[in-house]
This record gives sequence, structure tokens and C-alpha cells, in this order.
Amino acid sequence: MSKHTKKGKLFRLMGLTLASLGLLGSGVLAHHYFRVSSVQESWKPGHPPVEFTADVHTLEILPLVNFHAIPESPSADVSYGFDEETSNYGSGDVPDASSGDSGNDTLEDRSSLRTEVGVSYLIRTDQGTILFDLGHNPQKTNPSALVHNMEQTGVQWEDLDAIFLSHTHFDHVGELDTPGSPFYSYLETAKQSIPLYTPQPLKLVPLRNYLEGMDAGEASLVIQETPREQEILPGIATTGGIPRQLFIGYIEEQALVINVRGKGLVLIVGCGHQTLERLLIHVRKTFSQPIYGIVGDLHLPVPDGRMNPLGINGQRIFASGEGPLHPLSKEDAQSDLERIKDLEPGLVALGTHDSSDDVVRMFAEEFGERYRFVRVGEWILVE
Repeated sequence: MSKHTKKGKLFRLMGLTLASLGLLGSGVLAHHYFRVSSVQESWKPGHPPVEFTADVHTLEILPLVNFHAIPESPSADVSYGFDEETSNYGSGDVPDASSGDSGNDTLEDRSSLRTEVGVSYLIRTDQGTILFDLGHNPQKTNPSALVHNMEQTGVQWEDLDAIFLSHTHFDHVGELDTPGSPFYSYLETAKQSIPLYTPQPLKLVPLRNYLEGMDAGEASLVIQETPREQEILPGIATTGGIPRQLFIGYIEEQALVINVRGKGLVLIVGCGHQTLERLLIHVRKTFSQPIYGIVGDLHLPVPDGRMNPLGINGQRIFASGEGPLHPLSKEDAQSDLERIKDLEPGLVALGTHDSSDDVVRMFAEEFGERYRFVRVGEWILVE
């Protein structure tokens, strides 16, 4: 066989391989966009409406896991790029977080808080205390960043009335996915059961092993799926799971809705996969109270994200927007800002787990004294 013939066969093989890969890629994209359309058409927001049985007088939010921490922590990344002071303390109509009523007196050592690309908030009200999401802990370290920061801020597992998972992605359920963690140790000695609200079934091996063989009445962790909107504590509700087809797969994400007396609803958002537009539509159709504030991430990783394997902005391309052909843009972030601006909110606090510092600066400049920075160890208060 001549060299010319061998070279021709090689080119034909390469051509067939590239054509096959092209067809496969086209098929994957076609399936994704078909699923996007199907999920969008099947979504029916806000039915039936939810009536609160009470309201809350005070709301205190402590970021326990996020990408930034308070400036005093040596591990803190505070690169918002501001020249002026960006502390939350004593600004706007949110009370001074250094006051004795803020809970800040329990902060044992603010210099050793840990950060990661994950999410967890302590939500404390006069109607109950909720742990919102459980961090990431990618290395399965013990203690995790969440447990370490709980210890540093004086938060005890026994303080909790409920655990609330915004959704089941790995960077929000880390403590459930860490065998032998202090969380499981707590469950083994807990004197009362604690509900865990999740919009979708949990398929984590450590959790399954813990629950295996237990009767429902024996387990100290009671899994309660919340696919629909409902009140979970007096004055505190879930939106239920709002579906979204991402390029990385189907997900349902719920947000926490807190009815604050004299102000309105404060929304606590984990990732924002459901999109701000759909979340606001859902809340308006489900609840009669006005929206006062939004705290948490809205999934706005533009121009840069927090997870960039091989230099690829994975959060933007695969977990935002409508897919690789229609990635999220800075214009989309501006549109979300305008949606919030139209609410005339009293409080805006954008998390940095999946929203860039550029977007944080944009929101902070727009909302001024109404804006609060989301940083591990720094309270955000509403009274």
C-alpha cells in the first residue's frame, strides 16, 4: 500500500470521526434545548396561594459558608475592588451588627473563618432557627468549613429547628455527603427529631446509610420533600421546587420566604438556578405580601465564575443561561438588577458563591445604603 493511499485513509478516518463527534454534539444540544422548552411549558407557578399563619418580628442572617469572609479573617477574599469602607455594620436601616442584640457577641474568633465555593446561612427569627444549605466540603475534610465556622461563631446543632436545602447540587449538601462528620454525630445523640426540607429526593450514600433500617419514628433527621409552596414554620415558607433544565441536567430549586412584620417578604436564595425572573413571578402569584428584600446568590458569574476548570467558566457556560449556545451575559445581569430595582427593595445582599465581584460592585453601587455584603461571619439584620 502506497504512502498516498495510507494518508488518504487516515484523512477519511479523521473526517468520519469529526463528523460523528459533530452529530453527537448536535444531538446533545438538540436534546438539551428540547428539555428546556418542555420544562418551561410544564411549569405552573403559584398554585395554590399560601397564607401565613404569623409573621416574624426579627430576622438575623449569618453567612456560614460563602466565597468571601469578613476582612478580619486572614483567609478572607474581599477583592470587591472598593476604595471605600464596605462593612455592613451600622449602615442603612438595618441595625448595627455590633450591638448586643445582633448575636455578634457569640463570635469567638473572627480571624480564623474559612471560605469555599459553597453556601450555608444561619437564619434566625423569633419564630425559629433554620440552617439554610450545608456547604460544599469538596475534600470531605473533618471538620468542614461549615462545622469550623459554626464552632467559631458559636452556632450549635441543637440551636436548629429545621434544615433547608435550596437544591441538591453537591456544593449545597456537603455536610450530608461527609461520612463520620459532626453532623452525623449530632444526629446519633439528638434528643429530638429535626426536619430537613428538600425540593427533590436525596440520593447521597452517607445519608442513605444513616437512615437505613430506621423506622420513621426513630430517625432524628426527618426528610420532608417540598415540591410545592407551603409554610414550614410560622411566618416562614418555601416556594417549593421551581424546575429548570440546565445543560448539566434537570434541577429544582426552592427559596425561603420570610414574612417580616411591617416590611414584607425577604427571599433567601441558594444558587438562583430557577432564575430571578421566574422566582419573582412565582412569589407574586403565591404570596400576597410585597417583597422587601433578597439575600443570596442569583447565579450571575459574568464575566468570571468561581469554578473554572481548565480555564473554562463552567458556572456561566453549563449552569447559567440557556446552554452553551446562549450563555449568560452582562446584559442579563443588568436585567436582573433592573428587576430588583423595580421592587424598590429595602434590602439587597448578593452572595458571591456563583456571582462575580464585578456584579457585586454593580449591585452595591446601584442600591447604596440598602445593599449588604454577604461575607462569612458578618450578620445581616432586619428588624
